[in-house]
Amino acid sequence: MNIRGNSDRIFNLVLAKMFGFYQILDTESATFLGRHNVNYTFFVFLIVYECLISAIVFLNGLYYCTNNIIEAMFYFGFMGNAMYASYKMYLILYHSKVIWDCFSATKFDFTSYGVQGIHTLNKWRNLSIKYTNIYMMFFLTFLFFLVTVPLVFSNTFVTMKNHDGSTSSYRLSLLSLYLFISEETYNTYFYVFHTIESSGIAIAVLFILIFDTIVYTLVIALSGQLQMISTAFESVGHKCLHSPNMNIDDKMKLPNENIKYMGLKNELKTLIIDHQRVLKKYDEFLSIFRPTLLLQVFVLSYTIIFVCVYEEDITQYMVLTLVKSGFSIPFSTFQMYMSCFVFDTLETKKDLITFGLYSSNWTEMDIKFQKLILLAMRMANAHQNKLQFTRTRIINMEIFYQTMRVCYTIVNVMLNCKKEKLL
Repeated sequence: MNIRGNSDRIFNLVLAKMFGFYQILDTESATFLGRHNVNYTFFVFLIVYECLISAIVFLNGLYYCTNNIIEAMFYFGFMGNAMYASYKMYLILYHSKVIWDCFSATKFDFTSYGVQGIHTLNKWRNLSIKYTNIYMMFFLTFLFFLVTVPLVFSNTFVTMKNHDGSTSSYRLSLLSLYLFISEETYNTYFYVFHTIESSGIAIAVLFILIFDTIVYTLVIALSGQLQMISTAFESVGHKCLHSPNMNIDDKMKLPNENIKYMGLKNELKTLIIDHQRVLKKYDEFLSIFRPTLLLQVFVLSYTIIFVCVYEEDITQYMVLTLVKSGFSIPFSTFQMYMSCFVFDTLETKKDLITFGLYSSNWTEMDIKFQKLILLAMRMANAHQNKLQFTRTRIINMEIFYQTMRVCYTIVNVMLNCKKEKLL
């Protein structure tokens, strides 16, 4: 798929080029100094660097697990999230060609009816740009405040308990990576360590932003294509799809031979083929992202629960509590909300196909046309491939509200247990 502009596809091309994932996916045409795959190699280096940071954090967790289990759990939790973000980026790199092929569904002319449905697709293009820009601004704002808070409160010191029972005072930092480093060394070279920690956070946020933006772009594009096809199904028998301003309802009194002459059956067959093409891209999309997206709900839920329960135990300093919990909870909640929101929209548009078929003027058609409508309905209903945990639980807004309710219940129970000295 060759992309030259952003006006004829449901795709935020400016954002894609800004963060580099356009160059990752389009490895054939995207070049740097005449060479291909430069960005691909660069992101491989970032993954290795992030894994190295995660290994250091893991060692920190092992160091503190014997005398400060709460701090150790924080390190293990961060390591899990960082490794999960790296895995997301690895998935994008490994399946880059298949994902780029899925992006063909973002084109307005992906279906035969796309030119006539350009008004609908333009709306979805604007929505895609709007949502991805909001998502980007939220994450960049989150990253900015997360990195600058330790610099603003540079005179704040955190007291850490060592294995021998002594204590050390370190300057406030993002991850508190004090392993095998004396307080004098750390405080003297604070800005060096802060840069290393900030780069690790920034890379993890970049990986999450790229992965989620690709997912949201494809989901919104598929939703737009499905809505356009549903609208086209509704128009069958009421309006000529090639001349939308031509109302043919008054011509339904003509003999069936004249109706056949108008090509309604051919239009319906074309729409059915278009619908199957969109569903094929939908299946390819789920085959790549399903395991990761399902795991994401559990990772984000764990993050929210842990930070809420143990924020008082992590530190006695309000500033560090703000850094570790004040940003983590909104970050995880918003990420989960966006995922559930876009997939809820996709499933809604997917279910509208049957309603669109039923809304066509099938009652005035001959028996062959009605059988074709019935076949299309059966094909639409037979496609039950969804992003679901169980047969009845799918990723939508309902699962978001239920997950947040469960998180609140677990947090409430664990806080009560802490008060009773049970935890």
